[in-house]
Amino acid sequence: MPRTIVALLGTPLLIATLLGQPALAHDDHGKPRWGGVVADAGEFQAELVIQNGQVKIYLSDHAAMLPAQGASGKLTLLVGGKKEELALAQVSDSALGAATGIRSARGAKAVAIIRLPGREPATLRFAFR
Repeated sequence: MPRTIVALLGTPLLIATLLGQPALAHDDHGKPRWGGVVADAGEFQAELVIQNGQVKIYLSDHAAMLPAQGASGKLTLLVGGKKEELALAQVSDSALGAATGIRSARGAKAVAIIRLPGREPATLRFAFR
């Protein structure tokens, strides 16, 4: 009888421990790693960074970086009444990017359409404060 009680009491603890593990992978979910703004595309996340005349969109799936090889995209930036459309190409292992005439991300809004190999195109919306 005591073994049965221990087994029954231990099972909920084991289940709670196993089910609690995925939450650890979500600790950084939605938090910027490169000083930009994060958007969620459902199957993956992207962080838009605008710095020194460059835009970069870092691609990730929760904590794991996604390869940018074979990926492409289009980015529409709206800043201070100006609109700029950019074609995005691979600029690093996990990022797409392009040169921009926009120097500051302050108040910028952006819409990106990202095409990852083997997936449907995803639309992401970004807003800088």
